[in-house]
Amino acid sequence: MNVGMLVSNEVVRDTRVLLEARALARAGHRVRIVGWDRFDPSAREGPITDGVEVALVRTAGALRAIPGALLRNPIWWRRALRKSLDWPADLWYAHDLDTLQAGVWLKERTGRPLVFDAHEVFAEMIRDDYSPRVVRAAERMESRLLRSVDHIVTVNRALEARYRALGKPVTVVMSCREDIAARYAPPTAPHFTALYVGTFHRQRFVFELIQAVRETEGVYLRIGGQKALSDAVRAACAASERTAFLGPVPQERVMPLTAECHVVAALLDPSNPNNRMGTPNKLYEAMAAGRPVLATKGTLGGQIVEQEGCGLAIPYSVDACKEALVRLRDEAVLQRTLGENALRAAKREYNWASQEAKLLALVGGLATA
Repeated sequence: MNVGMLVSNEVVRDTRVLLEARALARAGHRVRIVGWDRFDPSAREGPITDGVEVALVRTAGALRAIPGALLRNPIWWRRALRKSLDWPADLWYAHDLDTLQAGVWLKERTGRPLVFDAHEVFAEMIRDDYSPRVVRAAERMESRLLRSVDHIVTVNRALEARYRALGKPVTVVMSCREDIAARYAPPTAPHFTALYVGTFHRQRFVFELIQAVRETEGVYLRIGGQKALSDAVRAACAASERTAFLGPVPQERVMPLTAECHVVAALLDPSNPNNRMGTPNKLYEAMAAGRPVLATKGTLGGQIVEQEGCGLAIPYSVDACKEALVRLRDEAVLQRTLGENALRAAKREYNWASQEAKLLALVGGLATA
């Protein structure tokens, strides 16, 4: 089967997209991912592994001249449509709402089935960045476009419940890691070290984490990521020799960094409904490496941490973070117990092998429908 994927980024740093594409290729499918170079104009096209290739919509012409994603998206949809139509897809696979319009057009043009992969609730994700009018428009757009979707894939049980309530078939495929540690091994960083690798966003506790580490003796931080706040994060880290700014982190470096550290920060602002339903990739990375997780109490990630005993679910505050860091710094037995629990959970359930099986069963069923 030929699978045509759509994603509104450069692909190479999108863990979930790469996991799914490579899994399909290993099963004998051919995958072509049409992405967008909007964050990195130097991003490359072409094969990235056997059976998977990337084609990029370039930010040129009107896409470059028009400011803001809101006005650029309709142009991106049309260009993604044109770039996708020369691929003889048997199945279209749209990642997130900002690609779904192009996916629906492709289904209408070709008659091939369409899968929608909801990484989050898009309208809730943008709620704090756009006006209520724009958020309502996103909600209406999702409702309209979902009528054309044959199956929904999403990332956790909270989003599964939301989309099932809309009357659509849903499969949960968590963005777990492939590379689970064979056995627990202690951290190798010379000092007690926290790690954050992810998107720099105000709702991800980035600046609060830097402050908490600065104000806690004997604790170090390595923080890596990208997007608009990079310069501000770099400047905040420069204020202390214990906070190291890593910049963009290649995928192949994520797990080695995780194994070196003592605790992984996966804190989301619970005031946003999307965050309350969120399970950040950092949660699964920490589990796979056998490292404790700091998650936010009242979020799904926090619930998982509490259920599995694999970290500390804390209030979304600098003081709570400082208390948790001190506790883990000073209680080596607790730190190890939480890490061992994390690895045990990864081996039992939170691993890519178990998720891949569900993805392949779904795609196989659509192939024979």
